Amino acid sequence: VRCVQETDAEYMGKVKELLGLKQNEDFKVAGFIKYLFNILFTRHFNLLQKHTPQELVLGYTDPFLTNIKKSLSPIQFGNPAINDRVAVLRTHSGNDIFEMNTGKDDASQLRQIQTMNKRDYVTKEYAQYDGESVVKEVRSPWLKDVKLEGTDGLGFSPALKQKDSLTYFSYEFLRPIKLDFIENKHNAIEFLDVYRYKLNAQQFEPCSVEHTDNCKFYQSQPQGIWNLRPVQEIDIFVTKQNFLGAQIPTPVTIYTDSTKAEKVVANEAKDETYYEVEPLSGTLSSVQNPFQFNTILPETKFLDQAKDVYVPLVSYSRTYGASSQVLTDDFRAVSYTHLTLPTIYSVQISVVAVSLKKKK
Repeated sequence: VRCVQETDAEYMGKVKELLGLKQNEDFKVAGFIKYLFNILFTRHFNLLQKHTPQELVLGYTDPFLTNIKKSLSPIQFGNPAINDRVAVLRTHSGNDIFEMNTGKDDASQLRQIQTMNKRDYVTKEYAQYDGESVVKEVRSPWLKDVKLEGTDGLGFSPALKQKDSLTYFSYEFLRPIKLDFIENKHNAIEFLDVYRYKLNAQQFEPCSVEHTDNCKFYQSQPQGIWNLRPVQEIDIFVTKQNFLGAQIPTPVTIYTDSTKAEKVVANEAKDETYYEVEPLSGTLSSVQNPFQFNTILPETKFLDQAKDVYVPLVSYSRTYGASSQVLTDDFRAVSYTHLTLPTIYSVQISVVAVSLKKKK
């Protein structure tokens, strides 16, 4: 803020003091960058950090963001509203309140989610610093309001028929996910006849006249990708594991191990999502739910890159078996060949990608 009585010299002196410049130093960009590095990149912060795949998926506290949030005043580019938890997957914060139908009056509505934060559409909490305090607001993350549909995914309504499709609400992706019946199967372990379902393929279609419902989720070309930026506020794109069904214009070759030349080929049996449900009770029998999280190297006119390049970061799979009654999470680092843009690659994603370690 400049006082009316201040001369130009006095005002510039105040600005230099704020930026950490000596009074005899010129007011140049170099000094400003020096200030940023001195203030923001100190306090035990390293530009290259190592994190396990589990930390990338479920989250870790970033010291750089913590510095911005807690150690710096707003006049020093601090932001007390910033989220210093970094994760490619949205995890339950405990702040969201859900209402679920008990099925007492209508068994077909058993476990159906009715409201989220007292609204009948998908919401997300946002925080913003207004100069005096942190203001929180609950609103939809999507282009249009997305009506709440489906159960919590741990069970469905009883008396299912083969023609029925299932829907569960994904808290991680903040969207309803539809499942289509594919076969009647006998579960030899549990001695049950179950219905087997897989992800509805149309949900991965880009926005078009035929698939207008996908437009509100910011889905564009190519096919087979979910844009998670509205949910996580970082450039994360979700595909089925090993890019199954994704029409990537510039694919990245994935390997089983960085030390071996064993190329991974997408396998529907392993990389697709499957749910098995006992039809009479609607009880969940087993789940195979693998997803892959990717970042993007956008196309550029300055180098020879005509298309966006989607780079896998980590795979996450959730499995469940009724015999053990335990949800099991598996986190897997992804190994792949070098890209045609090693410079941009190292700048944009090496902070995350080169430090991945496989789960032992």
